[in-house]
Amino acid sequence: MIDQLGQPIRHTRFRLKQTRQAFPFGDQTWALDRMIRFGEDRHDKAVYWKRLFADVFNHATTLCYWTEKSIHDGPKTEDIQGHPRSEAFDACCRWAASEGMGVKGHPLFWSIDKCVPSWLDRYDIETFWRFAEVRVRTLIAQQRGRVCMWDAVNEALWEAAPQNLKSRHWPHMESADVMADYIARVLGWCHSEAPEATFILNDYGMEADPVRGAPRYTDDTLVTAERQRLRQIELIERLRDRRIQPDAIGLQAHTAGWISPRDQWAVYDQFTATGLPIHITEFWAPHDKSIQSDPARRAEYDARVIDYVEEYLTLAFGHPGVDAFFFWGFMEHAIEWKEYSAHLARPIYHHIRKLLRETWMSCIDFSTDADGIARGRGFFGDYVVYTADTESRPSELRRSTRLSIERGVEGLQTITLPAVVARS
Repeated sequence: MIDQLGQPIRHTRFRLKQTRQAFPFGDQTWALDRMIRFGEDRHDKAVYWKRLFADVFNHATTLCYWTEKSIHDGPKTEDIQGHPRSEAFDACCRWAASEGMGVKGHPLFWSIDKCVPSWLDRYDIETFWRFAEVRVRTLIAQQRGRVCMWDAVNEALWEAAPQNLKSRHWPHMESADVMADYIARVLGWCHSEAPEATFILNDYGMEADPVRGAPRYTDDTLVTAERQRLRQIELIERLRDRRIQPDAIGLQAHTAGWISPRDQWAVYDQFTATGLPIHITEFWAPHDKSIQSDPARRAEYDARVIDYVEEYLTLAFGHPGVDAFFFWGFMEHAIEWKEYSAHLARPIYHHIRKLLRETWMSCIDFSTDADGIARGRGFFGDYVVYTADTESRPSELRRSTRLSIERGVEGLQTITLPAVVARS
């Protein structure tokens, strides 16, 4: 700690208050996208929804499906040929960025019949690839500088490659080489359009087997979570053989039953060995629906889910190989909407908000030594520095006393305090 003359500030008490958590925590914006598409984004419900979201999360997953099943009424960017519609996706991206949130796009490429527009059926495979390339490159270029990460390829472990979509069956298990051939093509477009962004290989069914048991392939072998983890690792190796790889491994973490802490940690260890960071991309805690729908047992349901979600979230946040955590549908589960904009934030909303915005935000008190050096420990992110007698003047201090603690940055950091602080 030095003053404006470069002299150490000795034997002085300071406080660091965290203002931004560096670790990404987020949820998807399906409900907001729908309100925008129906012209309801200025209604009270949208206003409350956005405020409740921004009060918890520092990132948002925005949605850019090529198409979706009509029954889902989901975001579609070109369901009808020649009529691209990305206004709602763009509006969600702009809103999240305006709130200071990091923005993620989902998904750029998903080889599944429900999300490949039917108008592509009349074209051959090479023409299909030309349309796909224009879509991927256009979306990235339009949002470059705003969207910092993308689910580049979705659910390849379970679905047919584009050339095999007409014979798709589930689970459709392509060879690692077949998957790597088309994924390498998509990742090549991604990296060339925005080399600074994070592009994720996103998949599910790799953490635990479903409660009802692992599905069977056409040869009657079981498609277990362990088998899918090994296939994902093999796929990464095949991509590296082609001199390309994703920037992160995405684990959806919402399609099986609850997983034990020991097994959760072991899954992260197994994927960390690839050298790639892990992103939890679509987490939620499925539970017994009979308990969830029984009003007499709602408090029991809430307590169980809160305990599990906190445990799961804490282990993910604490594992050195995990770089991001995104829910899928937190806002739908945590907020009970009634007529119009009437709503009730459920206990899990308040619990997770406190965890992310208070418990995991550091406030560090320390004193400098005879050399003006102080040592402390806090979560990665941005801080404001106060002296004991100037905390009441935060607007004056924020202009010149910000500090960022980022992962991988080691050694001493020098903080120069304004004269009013240094000599007070």
